[in-house]
Amino acid sequence: MRSRKFALIEFCLRQTISTKYASFVLLCFILTTFVVRWETLMTRIQIYNSQEPEIPIEIHERQRQYLSNQTKTSYKISEITSNKVTDKNKYADAKVKFKEEKNITEKYQAKYYQAAPWERIYAKKESKDESENYILSKKRFVKSINCAKIIRGSKSEITKSADLGNDYLTVLSPSYYIRKTENCDAFINSREYITDSLSKEEKEFPLAYSILVYKSVFQFERLLRSIYRPQNFYCIHADMKMSEDDYDAVRYIISCFDNVFFSSKAYNVAWGTFSVLAADLTCMTNLLKYKWKYFINLTGQEFPLKTNREIVKILKSFNGANDVHIETKLNWEQRWEKAGPVPDKITPYKGSVHVAVNKNFAQFAISNATSLRLMNWLTRTDIPDELFFTTLNHNPHLRIPGSFTGDLKKKNNFKKGDVARYKKWHTTGCTGQEHHGICIASVKDLQVLERRPEMFVNKIIWDNDHYTMDCLEELIYNRTVDGYNENTQFDTKEYSNLYFVRNALRHDK
Repeated sequence: MRSRKFALIEFCLRQTISTKYASFVLLCFILTTFVVRWETLMTRIQIYNSQEPEIPIEIHERQRQYLSNQTKTSYKISEITSNKVTDKNKYADAKVKFKEEKNITEKYQAKYYQAAPWERIYAKKESKDESENYILSKKRFVKSINCAKIIRGSKSEITKSADLGNDYLTVLSPSYYIRKTENCDAFINSREYITDSLSKEEKEFPLAYSILVYKSVFQFERLLRSIYRPQNFYCIHADMKMSEDDYDAVRYIISCFDNVFFSSKAYNVAWGTFSVLAADLTCMTNLLKYKWKYFINLTGQEFPLKTNREIVKILKSFNGANDVHIETKLNWEQRWEKAGPVPDKITPYKGSVHVAVNKNFAQFAISNATSLRLMNWLTRTDIPDELFFTTLNHNPHLRIPGSFTGDLKKKNNFKKGDVARYKKWHTTGCTGQEHHGICIASVKDLQVLERRPEMFVNKIIWDNDHYTMDCLEELIYNRTVDGYNENTQFDTKEYSNLYFVRNALRHDK
């Protein structure tokens, strides 16, 4: 049906053509204007009185904004839920309680550490009985492509993954984790965490991890799931830059595990500053109260290349040696020239912050007076996190257990080097993107990653190329199953023959 305003306009035009009176033309114009405005008013009243709900629209917009902040790529969302915030939410009272206007450090510490009721920092109670018949079977994590073919180097499957892009990317929001962890047992079961030590060897060789997280709760949770074992201990440092929703999600995740906890202090970590080292040292301090053999520090953008069983076998083959990277090719003195004299006749060395060190080394690093003086000196240097562990480990006169005593001039002996972390530098050519000079692993790297001797890879970014992390997670899980069923053998001869292992300081027992 034609509207009244169009009918009136048509009538006026016919009359205007047939008449010579200007007053009639003016009257038609006034009447037409009145009708148009009247219909517009009626339309607005109808919209205002409509029963269309506004809350779902707001929730959708909130979800869209969250995903936009996570990544600029397109998604196929499978489990993003509209978690309506009501007065009955079990964490709402805590949020209101800590909405005090203070400076950022005081607010962060009060809100997240001093008063967080979900923190459970205490030693895990070890069971005296070995579990029996723990069910663990191989499976495919990824359905849209064949990860096994990619790892074997199938060009067609690699091309297929590139064509699909992010079409089959599954994203779990912070609200998902907050909601699911209301029932921890259900959460642990649904996310398929391995809750058994799996072998006597692993149970008797517990590990300690620090994990520095500043974004992507989803990737952090998958990293934790991949390395989690009940006999290990995990210290999580949540960066002060994290959003409130992300922090709440991390807090709820770790509340489900007795052996996972927050660091006692938080920092606004900035690359190239002492804050990177401070975050790791805080976690190292918190972990020293528990019983473990080796400490490994990770970030949220790393992923294991070995199973827990394989990592244990590698570290046992070290026989107490510390895996700490050192650069022997270039001159790095410019990083500490402005810092003044080095204390205690120490020779500085440049290396990496990523390490695997024994507990005696960690104890020395945290509490020894020489180490504390070195820390103070490092605050005046450039990129101190790449100097501290390397310097301690390569000054044998400090007599730190497991430290290096070999000849640093024999550079050929360092060709295989350390195995704590695999980093592919951009100078060797990246198949994907690069960040701070390091190549971000892509699907094309999976065939190489599967054969690498290192324990972890840096960097993995799930929303950059999600199939890389998906396939790597599937690979490590299924290799864990093979090890549990004793279908594979892991040879550690190459590890025990590494130069830093053969030349480690070992005190007489």
